[in-house]
Amino acid sequence: MDFQVITQNHFEALCTLHAKGIGLEIPVKAQPSTVDFKICIPDHTYQTNVTVFNSDKIVRRVKWKVPSLLQNYLQIQPDHSFVQAQGQNDFLLRFTPRTELLKQGEQYRNQNMRFLDEKLHVLCTLLEQTVTLDVTILAVLTSTDLTFDPEEIDFGQCTTQYCLRKKLEVTNHSILEQSLEFIGVPKFADVQPGDGFMRLLPGETVELDVIFSPLKPGEYQWSLYSKTLSGRQFHLKCTGKGVQLPLVISSPVVHFPPTPMNHYSNVTLHLRQPSLSKKPANLTENPVSFEFVVSEDAPITISPLVGTVEEGKNFKIIVTFHPKLDETEVKLQAAKLETEKQKRKAKEDLQQKIHLQQQLLLKEKEMQQKLPKNKKLASITDQTEIEDFSQLHELKPVKPEEIEVGSSMYNLGLVSLLENVKPIVKKYTVPCFITHARLSLLKKPMYNVENTLYLELHCPVVQPPFVVKDGNKLHNYGKVPIGKRVIWAFQLINQSTESLKLHSTLLDDYGPFQLVNALRTIPPSYSHFLRIAFTPFSEQKYYDQIRVSVTTPVFTEIVLRLEGTGVEPQVQVCWNSDTILQFGWVMIEETVRQTVHIENKTCVPVEIKCEVNSGEKTLHCSYYPRELPFILYASSVSISAESKEQIFLTFNPNVAGCYRGQLEVTLFKKPLCTISLEGYCCENIVYLMGGLKQQLHDKTPPKPSSDIRERFCFNLASSNNSAITEFKIGCVKSEKIKIKKGVEFKFEELALATEAGYSIEPVKGIVPQGDEIAVSVKWSPVPSKISHSPKMMKAYKLPSSKPQPVIKSPRTSKYPKAANLPKSPQKIEFCSIKSETLKSPSAPHSTELMKASDIPVDENQVSVFSEVVVYLVVKADTIFKYEIFLTVDNILPMR
Repeated sequence: MDFQVITQNHFEALCTLHAKGIGLEIPVKAQPSTVDFKICIPDHTYQTNVTVFNSDKIVRRVKWKVPSLLQNYLQIQPDHSFVQAQGQNDFLLRFTPRTELLKQGEQYRNQNMRFLDEKLHVLCTLLEQTVTLDVTILAVLTSTDLTFDPEEIDFGQCTTQYCLRKKLEVTNHSILEQSLEFIGVPKFADVQPGDGFMRLLPGETVELDVIFSPLKPGEYQWSLYSKTLSGRQFHLKCTGKGVQLPLVISSPVVHFPPTPMNHYSNVTLHLRQPSLSKKPANLTENPVSFEFVVSEDAPITISPLVGTVEEGKNFKIIVTFHPKLDETEVKLQAAKLETEKQKRKAKEDLQQKIHLQQQLLLKEKEMQQKLPKNKKLASITDQTEIEDFSQLHELKPVKPEEIEVGSSMYNLGLVSLLENVKPIVKKYTVPCFITHARLSLLKKPMYNVENTLYLELHCPVVQPPFVVKDGNKLHNYGKVPIGKRVIWAFQLINQSTESLKLHSTLLDDYGPFQLVNALRTIPPSYSHFLRIAFTPFSEQKYYDQIRVSVTTPVFTEIVLRLEGTGVEPQVQVCWNSDTILQFGWVMIEETVRQTVHIENKTCVPVEIKCEVNSGEKTLHCSYYPRELPFILYASSVSISAESKEQIFLTFNPNVAGCYRGQLEVTLFKKPLCTISLEGYCCENIVYLMGGLKQQLHDKTPPKPSSDIRERFCFNLASSNNSAITEFKIGCVKSEKIKIKKGVEFKFEELALATEAGYSIEPVKGIVPQGDEIAVSVKWSPVPSKISHSPKMMKAYKLPSSKPQPVIKSPRTSKYPKAANLPKSPQKIEFCSIKSETLKSPSAPHSTELMKASDIPVDENQVSVFSEVVVYLVVKADTIFKYEIFLTVDNILPMR
């Protein structure tokens, strides 16, 4: 290789140098050529292996040379060796840095990181020459120093019931993470957080709390020892003094359970004055008074706030935490919800109005298309303009000042905020001032500040798991009539993520309030209705409450208050008669209506229920009606306060007869009154009332030529020496048959009746339609017709319910059937009955014949029987003829 030496201006070459050499391949190699010990801390040993390879065919001698900087910290074992041909040797490098090495900062490439970069020389003999191989040593040196600020802690005075807290800052100056542990901490001291165990990141400063809580009065001196995992130890000197207060509280730090918003939690504490043996010598006053001072904005209540504690005794106090939402926030939320509600309503009304106008426009177009072209309707749009949604912006928002506390809008705003409550923990400190005297003897208590007692309260607030939907926990049933049952339902909503099992207290068993449904488990986002009935039983005001609670996820209790007033109902029922509600006479399948008036004199509405029981049919008929003839149109009637209502009943029979029933009027399931109903039905427009109707034919069919419509029997009641009865002849007011002057009646064939002592008044007359006339029948005994036989005259009794005519036959001693009576009446004589046993006749409705001994008869009396037949002819739209039997059963004195 040639090299030329030239001048500076490149114009002249001074000389030319010739270089010549022979390159040799080094057969010895060191692996690895760079050793990285990474991060190293003082007084710790780090080691690794380096392998030297000999690829030559002869043995080579290898020797290590350590730089002067690392001679005291780096050891190589062995420091020299022979490497066999085609072989290798391992050398151990042991690095133990010391603190002195960290102070030699000028030797480091990076003083902040303490980066060490040194080369080790490996000397190898090759062809009588020494060849140097370099092995680079890399390491990052760092210290394990920790600094404490302050280096000493003086707590000063601390009462035996409390603890003092001092801040301690620990700084890690290493580039490595370090673990620190405080060991041997005495019982009256503590290090938090982590109970003295912590990890410090490189360059991190951690703030610790060193707590001093003396167990008894006296001086305290101690040291806090700490140790790291690298073996470093540190100690911190601490001093303090413990003193004792005149009063001792059972728990100076109170942790309340998680309390839902708008609910409360209670904690019971005790204040105690230590006995004289436990008091310091300077505390000899007795007794000791206290006073708690609670901040106005703190949701804390202490009861009692002021008191006096005697020596050696406990004084009970109750601390209540009741978190509440701010009224201003609730009013703002309520105003916001009410404004949105008004906007929605206005929007719906506007949409409905626009829809109506659009329909009118469509109808206008359709009508215009149907009209001729030369005619035109007045346009609706010319009179009214179509509204738009710009009117919604003109609505004035509701002001929070307009919202009243306790109103429905306020409760809705409260429920809305309770749904979005976030968990939070609040801390309050309540001071308690102490004096050695009774408060009653002091005008202004003199408190010693050094003897102040502090109560620390930790209060977590959470969202209530369930709420009342409308937020109203008080319901007033108002005025309710006695006996009426009113039900109100509280809707409970589960707003937690768990299923809630409800529990409740009991209502008064003898009170008017009653829980009518069971308490069930509420799944998340579901609701449950709590139904409570109010049934007053006297005229007074009622108050009660029920507590509904859940135990999970947090104990929550809602108090539902109930109010109501009982009012005595005053209801009057009136109809057209004092005793029986008469429907009168109607023809078959015709209707008569009657009205019952009900007046409510109470100041509250009442509900009346009416029911008609099964009708009773008393007269004979061929079959019984399937449907009730009395029809009630409204079974339940609600009457407003101090007003009247009417109940309409109709009488619509389909079978002739006499019907009786009852209208039962109940007020709140209690009978108010019972009205007897009575109505009569006949087949013809003329009716007779007062006798016993009989069948014309018993077994044989009626003859077409017979002109007798019906047969009646009248038994005259005895009255002294005479007998009398009365029946009525009436004309039904019918819509089918109209008679202007009424119906004419007349009694025929009265000669025999008059001869037998019967008199009928009137004998004939006219009955207006819809009216009736009373007919009087009287019997007086005829002396010439009565035979007297002492002790042989016995009574013959006719049953009053089913009387039958008694006719003596000259050929037989039996009495004929009523159906076999002749058409024309025979001569009837008065007869006496002997004291022999008489057999019952074979009539369908048999009369009852008794022995003479069955009925006692005075010797001075005689039984008289008289029967006669007359005919009644009635002229209406047709002629009706009735056969009437008149019977007398009388006892007359003997002459």
